[in-house]
Amino acid sequence: MRSTWDQQQSNTFQKNKIYRMNSFVVMTLADYIEIETTRDELIRACKQAADLIRTRVDYKYILVLLFLKRLSDEWKREYNEALKTLLEKGLSKEEAENLAKDRSFHRFEYPERYTWEELRKNINGLPVRLSEALKLLAEKNPELQGVVDRLDFLEFTRHRDNFDILVQLFELFSGLNLGRASDSILGDAYEWLIGYFAPQKAKEGEVFTPSEVVDLIVRIVDPKPMDSVYDPAAGYARMLIRAYDYVKQKYGEEEARELDRLAEETKKNGVPWDKLKAELGLRVTRL
Repeated sequence: MRSTWDQQQSNTFQKNKIYRMNSFVVMTLADYIEIETTRDELIRACKQAADLIRTRVDYKYILVLLFLKRLSDEWKREYNEALKTLLEKGLSKEEAENLAKDRSFHRFEYPERYTWEELRKNINGLPVRLSEALKLLAEKNPELQGVVDRLDFLEFTRHRDNFDILVQLFELFSGLNLGRASDSILGDAYEWLIGYFAPQKAKEGEVFTPSEVVDLIVRIVDPKPMDSVYDPAAGYARMLIRAYDYVKQKYGEEEARELDRLAEETKKNGVPWDKLKAELGLRVTRL
């Protein structure tokens, strides 16, 4: 009698087709094709995450988890690319695996024992392991200090309900592949989350400017190359980033680099300003 095949589709985020033969898993599509998460899928995941926490939990826990997933996926992608290159150069499997972890192949130094997959192996110990991972990441990458290590997951999960929320968020983001996600896609996700929780944060003194208003202001100001653009309450520098994009689209990338952008911020807002200064050419003053 011929064996029957049935194909099962995993959830929206995993996009991982499992083929079975008499209930025996023989292969997964993810073993052969690296499927990247799209903008729509990422926003959909953010909506689910927001629905999980409502207003009970600070949305910054979502941001940090999302950022950690990006760092982990990016490190894994860089590792696989380096491993392939080293094997093609004739190194043994053991030599290539060890060398592919070298800092020179990676944008950030990421401890392998704290990759997302490793963290997922011990869900009950997740709060402790997350705290350890974020602290170590900040120690090894000075530009991440004050960004990834500003939340205490141990304190957060002292309440059992919060532990359950953390596990659900972690499992939700486990289905994402952010190894090649552009800054634009991640920026859209962050902006959606910030906008969604804006009414709540406004009561605490944090005011969010909708992207439509930011775009309108930039068009009215109509910045040109060699102009200086100053934002006295920069937040996440969205106004300055949009100003750069506006000049780039209108005059070209080379001319856009001549735009002088000055941001003023507070040390406590958790924005990775050193990274932004390096990547976006911002001048920053601190209150």
